[in-house]
Amino acid sequence: IFSLLIYFIGYKLRGGQLEKNELHVVDVLPNQENMLRGRSYMSIYSPVNGRYQLGGNFAHSAIRSEYGGVFRGNLHDTLQIEYHANGFDADAKVPIWTSRLVSSEWIAQTDAGV
Repeated sequence: IFSLLIYFIGYKLRGGQLEKNELHVVDVLPNQENMLRGRSYMSIYSPVNGRYQLGGNFAHSAIRSEYGGVFRGNLHDTLQIEYHANGFDADAKVPIWTSRLVSSEWIAQTDAGV
């Protein structure tokens, strides 16, 4: 009964909805006005045990999990990444009722659709 009560309270508090928050920091590289450098952060809150597809479409880009705390270290096992010539595809594993933070770094030309 206790587990059911905790599950019900958690579901009602968060509404059972997936939440995604993004922050993009972009700057122009010094002495190269046609080049942009960026860092993107994405937080995913999952109401269920789920896997979420992420991707980047710049040739010079990378993605990683953020630090998970003293006992978890870098959460490399929760993010599966496949790099290719034009960016990357990633699969983020997020346990129920938790958040996962990933960050991506990239460089692109100003005409690359940023």
